[in-house]
Amino acid sequence: MSAGYWKEQAERFAFAGTLLLVPPNQLEDPGLQHPFWDVLAADADQAVAAAASRSRQLARDDAARDVSVIAQEYVRLFMGPPRPAVAPWETMHRGGGAEGVGFGAPTYRMRDELRAAGLSFEGSGQYEDHLGIELLFLSVLCERAAEGGDATEPAAFARRHPGAWAGAFARKVAQAAPEGLYAQVTLMAARFLEQLAEAASAAASEAADDEAPAQDGADAAGCAASAE
Repeated sequence: MSAGYWKEQAERFAFAGTLLLVPPNQLEDPGLQHPFWDVLAADADQAVAAAASRSRQLARDDAARDVSVIAQEYVRLFMGPPRPAVAPWETMHRGGGAEGVGFGAPTYRMRDELRAAGLSFEGSGQYEDHLGIELLFLSVLCERAAEGGDATEPAAFARRHPGAWAGAFARKVAQAAPEGLYAQVTLMAARFLEQLAEAASAAASEAADDEAPAQDGADAAGCAASAE
């Protein structure tokens, strides 16, 4: 896959990760009027385009009135009090975390992943297995792939972490706030992860197909040598 592809993926995951990590009223650029909504709304994938179009409409309508409208939705869903309507930590969905506790084995695993990559999100005030952090880390891996790094690692990381639970998380958000912005943002993020997995699978199949003729040739040469 090309550097351009990886740069596009990096931008997508960074956009979704930022929206999910921090309430919009705490961002210098809340992202609600961001032109990237227009790019995503024109995406060839119908699920992405539909979610982005709806997100753009909700973001711009509410932002025109007051960014606190969407900030209140964010706080109710992902922060509380008394507790988040839908916990945004992997532990709560895969790690057997106790109710209201967002720290468990996935947190430690994510901390190790970040440390190995030379990264830290300590300033975020969130556990490392927060979906926003996982998506932002995935964005970094895509950037590194664009620069010639390991092109298999983004999809491998997604399988280990966000790709394993983002879909279920998005469905829970849609149940908790079906008409809200974050139902669309989480659906869009889950679809980004699915697209990454699909592209990785297609690339692996293509590589296997390319290797097959070479192996067949080597086998035939071996048989010929044996016959002699």
